[in-house]
Amino acid sequence: MQMPSGFDTEQDQSAQAYQPMQIRRVNTYEFRSGRPVFVLRSPDEITWVMQTFTDHIDPTLTELELPDLGSRLSLPAGWQFKATALDRDLSVTTNGLANIVSDNLSNMYQGCLDGVNNFDPWG
Repeated sequence: MQMPSGFDTEQDQSAQAYQPMQIRRVNTYEFRSGRPVFVLRSPDEITWVMQTFTDHIDPTLTELELPDLGSRLSLPAGWQFKATALDRDLSVTTNGLANIVSDNLSNMYQGCLDGVNNFDPWG
């Protein structure tokens, strides 16, 4: 993984909250039908799928509380959060350049753009 220029390893990811960036990597995230996913929607209507969550900023955050994460986020104007159960398998595959964004709690999301996803889980 190659981090973008200006990325400060001394700060947590919340320092860049809601500021999309690109990193170099090759990977596939697979999310199974019937399972919940947690997604952000940016003002430009890009869906961002949570790839990791952390309790570094909010030590009380657990996986069981993710469906209600929206009430803990400080979403900028035009951003939305929702938890949704998938009606089919979702694949997000990156072959070199991944679009990512963090929320203000340092949870990380990958963007569903540039053809990396097989469908938009926002609905």
